[in-house]
Amino acid sequence: MIRRTPGHTVVADDLEAWFASGDVIYEPNLPDRAQVTVLGILILGPEPFDPPLLGLAETLVHEHHHRFRQHHLQKTVSVWAGIATRTPAMARYERPAWRAALAFVHAVRQHQICNPADCDSEEFAIRTSWEIHYQIPLEPEPDR
Repeated sequence: MIRRTPGHTVVADDLEAWFASGDVIYEPNLPDRAQVTVLGILILGPEPFDPPLLGLAETLVHEHHHRFRQHHLQKTVSVWAGIATRTPAMARYERPAWRAALAFVHAVRQHQICNPADCDSEEFAIRTSWEIHYQIPLEPEPDR
């Protein structure tokens, strides 16, 4: 699904290499959908494996952003910036990955890669989860 989505070929290539490296593990008791460790290991929990498949693809795009598009020290900067500005500590670090996931869902919908109802449901889940965690709306990345 990721490879078939225009603009996501590089993401699919990176994910294939990541899985081939053995740096992806499944943790059945992980409370999150997934996490990337400082060493670049992807830990997947059980939730993204629930249907529809779009949830797993979106989660992989999100975690790909953390692993391949962000330096791990950005997480530290985000925490301290949040403390200094009295804003949600992880929002600065997490927002780009959540936006990448949302953009992926929009591309899947636009190119009719999967059921539109699944896209609507996943977009709702992304936005709702973000707002619950960070108490601010998840706006799309501004046009450049």
